[in-house]
Amino acid sequence: MNNQEYTEILEGYINYIIVENGQINTDDFVSKSLILSGSFNPLHNGHIGLLKTAKNMIKLEPFFEISISNVDKSNITLEDLNSRISQFDNVGKLLITNSPTFEDKSNIFKKSIFVIGYDTAERVLQDKYYNDSTTGALQEIYNFGCSFLVAGRKVDKEFLTSSDLNLKDNYKRMFKEIPEKKFRMDISSSYLRKQNGFKL
Repeated sequence: MNNQEYTEILEGYINYIIVENGQINTDDFVSKSLILSGSFNPLHNGHIGLLKTAKNMIKLEPFFEISISNVDKSNITLEDLNSRISQFDNVGKLLITNSPTFEDKSNIFKKSIFVIGYDTAERVLQDKYYNDSTTGALQEIYNFGCSFLVAGRKVDKEFLTSSDLNLKDNYKRMFKEIPEKKFRMDISSSYLRKQNGFKL
């Protein structure tokens, strides 16, 4: 990705670009897709296996997605972003956006299903990630026809699933569970960075 493309996304002139094997595509329209969002620092087999499992469950086109900005972290620099993009060669299609929340993403990728882990699902339900409130944000996501496919995660020695989320009844339908027998991989990017001294 060059500086102009990076700036156009960061400043909102374009909503996203698609990267596939190093090639940039700004023409295709993405909706009604499976999208796995993350910082991918680094990309690992858990990410790849999760999106593959989701595709086997729901026959929609799969994408990975990286947002330049993040609610909890500083913006990804162009140099760092290109390093992360290079990990996806021969892996799958990658969306680059400047959409840090799922409310933002749902506005762009309407009727899509966001593939997330339990830990991310918990963050989806926290008010601090939205300008208004969690309830308002979930309603917006629902209005755009989007929903979530949730993989369980090991948290403090306990494997937690979407059934453990604190959800109001009217939003439970938005969170579908990936059964543990279909996918479980107790691995994280933060652990890999710690073990391998991986930096991007």
